[in-house]
Amino acid sequence: MRGVFVCIGVYMSFALQLPFSTRSLGEIKYKNPSRWFLRSSVFLNVYHLLIVNGKNGNEVLKWSPPPIGYFKCNIGIAWERPNAYSGAAWILRDHNGKTIMHSRRSFSGVQSQMEAELLGFKFAVESMISTHQCGVILESHYQLVREAMLFPQRYVLVHGLVDSIHMMLTDLDGWQCVHVVEERNKPASEIAQSVINENRLSSYIARGGPRWLQLRLCAEATST
Repeated sequence: MRGVFVCIGVYMSFALQLPFSTRSLGEIKYKNPSRWFLRSSVFLNVYHLLIVNGKNGNEVLKWSPPPIGYFKCNIGIAWERPNAYSGAAWILRDHNGKTIMHSRRSFSGVQSQMEAELLGFKFAVESMISTHQCGVILESHYQLVREAMLFPQRYVLVHGLVDSIHMMLTDLDGWQCVHVVEERNKPASEIAQSVINENRLSSYIARGGPRWLQLRLCAEATST
């Protein structure tokens, strides 16, 4: 099984041998090729490269919608070292940029940035399963969770978390994990950061987006 690296704008693919079985990746061959591609493309990899996409670096970096018929779940994570707690959030949007729902929660006793990123990613996957989503692109800009998911043998201390995420992904129908630059993931990051900055420790899930981010979400929807 091979992972797919895609550069937005040019769509170049690079082979990467992944260190886990096809079953742990949740590979299922669908009659619809696009469904198969989403399910079998395991972590990541959409990097927005200015050198490829924007001449003179003038291109505006912004959120991009998923293909028609799919959803995009942007994942936000924040961690505070002194108090050892973290915030996690996700926003689910459709191909028109409409916000379907969002969620936020906090974690205590979090000892590292990598643990925070993995807990946040696991939270998002669990939520997609519990709300019965399918055809979901899981998108974030966090480098450590990307590395841990691609190369779990290098990160023994978080191996249990990585394994649990791999197993959960087998229960999520039609998924793809994508890694982007931070500018494409701002609203989800800001919701997660509110746990740290404003001590918003309560967990919730709600329809639509948070009221305090409506202008940003509407602007991203109308600019797609």
